[in-house]
Amino acid sequence: MTDPVKLTPEQRKARALAKREIQKKGEAEAFAVQEADDIERLVELEGEHGFERVLRIDLNGWKPGAGAATLVVARVPTASEKVYKRFEETVSKPKLENLKAAHALAEACLVYPHREDDKALYAATLELAPGLLTHVANQIANAVRGRAEEEKKG
Repeated sequence: MTDPVKLTPEQRKARALAKREIQKKGEAEAFAVQEADDIERLVELEGEHGFERVLRIDLNGWKPGAGAATLVVARVPTASEKVYKRFEETVSKPKLENLKAAHALAEACLVYPHREDDKALYAATLELAPGLLTHVANQIANAVRGRAEEEKKG
């Protein structure tokens, strides 16, 4: 290997950029493998719950080797489910209660990665995206509101 002291700044930069491209290619390949696994599971869950009853939420900042999913899948609860009723009743309480309600809703409806069936994937994904449960709950609440509005128009 050439002594870094004897390399010109341009040579050092070119070497670093070449290394960066190799790293990016490896990350892209690892991402593609995990994304394929995740999409296969998404398709299964769409078949199980219905296409309009699941939400796909893509994650930003995926990192190879972290054991996390590239996306999460949540189901949209029905109006009769107690978890959604509790969520609606609790959101009018102080912020801490709102957060607890949001997390309970998200945990009950998040079907991939599932906190019991995919424990390691679930934990790694929440580690990578700590605000994910709140985001999922907001997406679910928006989906439920959207469906309610659509039903009123019909």
